[in-house]
Amino acid sequence: MVYFEVGGQIVFDSVAMANSTLTVYPNQLIFSVMDGEGQHVSLTFAGKDISQRKPEVLSFDEPGLFHGYSESGDVFFISYGKFVGDREPGQIKYDTSLPQNIMEGKLRVISWTKEGFVFEFEGKLGEGDAAGNPESWVPFSGRVESGKYQKFEM
Repeated sequence: MVYFEVGGQIVFDSVAMANSTLTVYPNQLIFSVMDGEGQHVSLTFAGKDISQRKPEVLSFDEPGLFHGYSESGDVFFISYGKFVGDREPGQIKYDTSLPQNIMEGKLRVISWTKEGFVFEFEGKLGEGDAAGNPESWVPFSGRVESGKYQKFEM
């Protein structure tokens, strides 16, 4: 189950996701959920040696940091791909009208076991060039639940 809202617009609501994965890197944990067509939400936990820990809360307060990890602590990133409504069947054509970069936010780990995970998150998104312009940021919030996932160690 995925619920994701950006700027008052629902991006995903109870989309039946077919695949859930956790990809483990030393400084990143990437949780991805994807439906059978290719629509997806990915949450990246980033921080020094984060793969050795299980953080319960991650905060993001570094506008302009769009990849890597923060020296000041653990952060999270979000990426998503939502198809546009006017695409041909089978065509990969994502909606790019909504901002993708977190400017500030908080992610809470509700549950994370070997079998599944549940995360809730909220904050503000903006375009990459809007890091210094908080008035242009839009709110986002969501919840990702996966009852079963595959794990890949890199």
